[in-house]
Amino acid sequence: APRFTVHPEDVVGRCPDSLTLEGWRALPGVGWRLAEVLQRYTALHGASDSALKGCLGLDSSMVKRLAPYLRPCGEGRAVRGDI
Repeated sequence: APRFTVHPEDVVGRCPDSLTLEGWRALPGVGWRLAEVLQRYTALHGASDSALKGCLGLDSSMVKRLAPYLRPCGEGRAVRGDI
């Protein structure tokens, strides 16, 4: 099967604090159940890297897999305005 590749600068980082259930679900490898867990967890504990590592629904490989798609909240991506 062909592989899909993308340049890192083309990936839009999203602020985890502002992601909706559908936003979490749109990330690669995140199903509905994990999206619900992540939305609830970030609402209660925030979405910093250390907070996400404490989420029982995530293992370290999933945190690494999601990292390219997330950015710390408050850092601007106003150029694209995707969020």
